[in-house]
Amino acid sequence: GMGDLRRYVGLLAIMALLGGAKGKVTDGDRAEKIKESFKHAWKGYESFCFGHDFLHPIHKTCQDDYGLAMTMVDSLDTMYIMGLHEQFNKSRDWIQANFTAAKRKRVSVFETIIRAVAGFESAYALSGDKIFIDKALEVAEALSDAFKTPFPVAHVALGVKTSSIQST
Repeated sequence: GMGDLRRYVGLLAIMALLGGAKGKVTDGDRAEKIKESFKHAWKGYESFCFGHDFLHPIHKTCQDDYGLAMTMVDSLDTMYIMGLHEQFNKSRDWIQANFTAAKRKRVSVFETIIRAVAGFESAYALSGDKIFIDKALEVAEALSDAFKTPFPVAHVALGVKTSSIQST
């Protein structure tokens, strides 16, 4: 899942930080290596699974556990902070044209909040682009039935299309 791309980027970043240049490595050198590692991983996602949740980079296959373009949404703030405007804007345009919160029957409430809702909120906070806060609200509204419980804790999983609730 998303972990595959994150592990891949993480390994590339560690390799960039530990190896390579002889002599003193500056923070700027490290930052540039990490940025290049992200761009390499993003190119794979963009080439093989753009608009899907996750890329399995070794097999070049896609996985859609959420149907929410989770890698894209979860990477918006990183792209913005790194100054990757081309990738950020392409993602923004795809989200505006294609993103909907009602694609899957069952989603993890926690994972969807921390990745999709927070991903859109951080993209909005950084860019000020209203599309991101609109999408954050769309996802939050799709999850709202998970909080209709007599207990002070939300349900673990929610059927977005059906509003069926699962506690485990």
